[in-house]
Amino acid sequence: EPVPMIMNMRRFLVMEQAEFPEDLQAMLRNLEARGHPYSGVNSSRTEWAQGLNIPSTEEIDDFEVLYWVGCAGAFNERNKETTRAVAKCLQRADVRFAILGTKEGCSGDPARRIGHEYLFETLARQNIDTLKPHKTKEIVTSCPHCFSCLKNEYPQFGGDFKVTHHSQFLAKLVSEGKLTPQQKSDDSTVFHDPCYLGRYNKEFEAPRQVIDSATNGQQIELEMSKENSLCCGGGGGFSFMEETAGKRMSHTRTEQIIESGAKRVAVGCPFCMAMIDDAAKTKVSDGSLEVLDIAELLEESTRFEETTPNDIKSD
Repeated sequence: EPVPMIMNMRRFLVMEQAEFPEDLQAMLRNLEARGHPYSGVNSSRTEWAQGLNIPSTEEIDDFEVLYWVGCAGAFNERNKETTRAVAKCLQRADVRFAILGTKEGCSGDPARRIGHEYLFETLARQNIDTLKPHKTKEIVTSCPHCFSCLKNEYPQFGGDFKVTHHSQFLAKLVSEGKLTPQQKSDDSTVFHDPCYLGRYNKEFEAPRQVIDSATNGQQIELEMSKENSLCCGGGGGFSFMEETAGKRMSHTRTEQIIESGAKRVAVGCPFCMAMIDDAAKTKVSDGSLEVLDIAELLEESTRFEETTPNDIKSD
């Protein structure tokens, strides 16, 4: 298994030699100064929730689920749409949930993946201290990197939480009849397996169940899928770097998706969304390949529920 060896080499370069790409230096400065890897102040972390009436943990303490938004879901404009879709699905299913709001910090995954172990541990301990007083029953997150980090790595520092990826939680809501898709798309759809959901955490079926429930069209399987899926090119800190050597992995993956003939590609990770959406715009100039998160597919198929008797009464 080469990844642990690469991680140790990165730790030596970063912690002992202070050698790492300039792009990552900017990302680390943001993490240290703002608690997230993007530009922009932390106070804008909840801008995605405007108009949705989503409570924070400071406003209520009687909630079943804590929705861990993640930095990409809070600050990246495209991924904000996914975050809103997840929140709307939870609301339609009458899930009592809350967000940490500005108290949420980066999980520390980007720091650990590039080898900055000290910064990772600092961020992890801060988040654990924030989470513990709430006695959270379940954490749901849209980011497989946050999911894997909170689930598998936080216990090393005393943070034992029940953590669920949004594909798993949404699939459960559908199977329990709490969300009933009716306006289903007829477009053929292919699912791109995120590394930190599939390969590292062995979750392959939940996202496919969500897609099946939300579409009538054929679900196409790529030759490189599930445990043999190809990385989007955004892991290990590469979402914050420019690929300068050779062909971009995101372009290779997107070419495989285009060759499948699917009209839509569904993703379950904000990094995959950023990488594949950008590559699709480059490779398919006519916009015929649509990139959507599985939550957006489900939200789209249940959107009819927004027309309620209350709308009639207001007339």
